Amino acid sequence: MATRERFIASERMGAWVVTTLGVALAAFVLAAFGVMEARTGATVTQVEIIKLHERIQALEAKSKTASAPAAAANQ
Repeated sequence: MATRERFIASERMGAWVVTTLGVALAAFVLAAFGVMEARTGATVTQVEIIKLHERIQALEAKSKTASAPAAAANQ
């Protein structure tokens, strides 16, 4: 059998390992940052929905109290 030549030279193996670990670390940091941003965006959206729901309830309560005297006057 013929001997196979290595794709990466032995003297450059350390540089490849360091580069690979650096790329993996960068990918991990970017993924963690993306998850953090997505969680922050979801939290902000939920808070906005809750505030909007409270405003709708306040407007409904205000319209009910305003229409109650008018309904009583019509009877």
